Amino acid sequence: MSCRARRRVRYVEEDEEGDEEYGNNLEIAMLETYSEKERKEALLVKATVDGEEEHVLIFKGFSSCLTATTVTDPSKSVLPARAVIQSIDVIKGPFDPTNIEYLEKGLTWDAFKTRLQ
Repeated sequence: MSCRARRRVRYVEEDEEGDEEYGNNLEIAMLETYSEKERKEALLVKATVDGEEEHVLIFKGFSSCLTATTVTDPSKSVLPARAVIQSIDVIKGPFDPTNIEYLEKGLTWDAFKTRLQ
């Protein structure tokens, strides 16, 4: 399976503040593309940003940050480019927080990205 980044930065301004904060995270974009194709799966992503743990839910090509505010502009990533993915859980979609059915748990980014090629 070949996956391309779905989200792209549309406007690039050199003097724009916070560009790093709300730019494009290629890894998250690749996971969004994967989830568009695997519509019966959702991904729970654990990542760190500046030492803080963040949790992101990805389902049917869309991301939502569970531990912080989700950026409303679809051209911008829910996590900054400097975020480091710690683990990915594959769960049965749609996401129901009261009844999470794990298909795979604790995958590393390196292990998961082999599915994207």
